[in-house]
Amino acid sequence: MLYRACAALLSWPDGGRRLIGTDGLSVEVEPGEYGIDAHTMATIDAAVPPSAVVRLPPRQQRQRQSAGAASAGDARGSAGAVQRKTVARRTGGQTAMLVIFGLLAGLWSLLALSYTVFGVSDPETSTGEWAALTVFLWAVGALLAWPAVRVVRSTRRG
Repeated sequence: MLYRACAALLSWPDGGRRLIGTDGLSVEVEPGEYGIDAHTMATIDAAVPPSAVVRLPPRQQRQRQSAGAASAGDARGSAGAVQRKTVARRTGGQTAMLVIFGLLAGLWSLLALSYTVFGVSDPETSTGEWAALTVFLWAVGALLAWPAVRVVRSTRRG
């Protein structure tokens, strides 16, 4: 980013800086994290026009950590902040639900599979009846599996 293309320089009392360009890209400068010396920080401050400097109040520790994640996202070419989804730990009730619905879905799917394979040769059912019952059995199997899938996708073990 060119200093003349800097739309704003966000400045925190702890030495952290965020340069925001006119194109929307931003660059994080964290002297505490990257070991940047005072001379380099003074050079950055002197190169940016004073009208672009925005002095901000002290940050909390949590904001400082998220600023590091945002700068990693900007380094990869992302103009916005990186949002990381935190995954909750699985409770005992969720594990029980996962096991119960997993077993029910597995057993029901075995039933659906056996009817799909062997039901087609039954002389008493027509092809339309066989197809409708097959679709119904697999749909019920999917509905039984859905709660287990939701638990797995929204939680982690541990």
